[in-house]
Amino acid sequence: ADRAALNLAESRLRSTAVSSPLQGVAYTVAVRAGDYVKTGDLLARVGDFRQIRVRVYVDEPDLGKVAKGQPVLVAWDGLPGKQWRGAVDRLPSEVKELGTRRVGEVSCTLMNPTQELLPNMNLNVEIVIDSKPQVLTIPREALLGSGGSQHVFLLRDGTLVKQAVRGGISNPTRVELTQGLKEGDEV
Repeated sequence: ADRAALNLAESRLRSTAVSSPLQGVAYTVAVRAGDYVKTGDLLARVGDFRQIRVRVYVDEPDLGKVAKGQPVLVAWDGLPGKQWRGAVDRLPSEVKELGTRRVGEVSCTLMNPTQELLPNMNLNVEIVIDSKPQVLTIPREALLGSGGSQHVFLLRDGTLVKQAVRGGISNPTRVELTQGLKEGDEV
C-alpha cells in the first residue's frame, strides 16, 4: 500500500511539471503561485526575440503598392538613430476599420539579434516599394501642387521665384525631383 501511495504521489508530481514547446523568453506569465490550472490553460507566453514578426497597418489606397519580399525599415523612438531591417512576409487577406481609417494588416519579419525590440511595442515602419540611388531630393513639404502642376519656390538673389518641377518617388520626408532643379539650388 505504501509503494502504491508513493507511486501515485510521484505520478501526480510528474504531471505538475510544465514545459514550453519551444526555447525562449517568458514575456507574459498569466498565472500566479497557488492558482488552479487545467490542461490547455495559458500559463505563459514564450518567444524567441532574435527574429520577430511586426504587424503593420497599411492604409487601403497604399495596399496595391505592397508586395511580398519588399524590404522594410523599422525604427523605435526609444532608441533614436537605430534601425532594423526586414521584409514583408504576408499580405492582408481583408481590409478592416481601424478608427477612422480603412487598413490592411501586413506582416513583416525582421532580425532582432540584440533582442531590443519587445512584444507590443509601437514602431515606425517604412515599407520600401521603390528606391533610386544618387537622385536629387528635397523636403516633401517644399513641393507644392499636384500632378502636372508641381512647383517649388527657389531662392535667387534673396528673392523667391516660383519654379515648375516634376516629382518622382517619395518617402514620408523626402521627394525625388526629376526635372526643374539642379544640385545646389536653394528651395
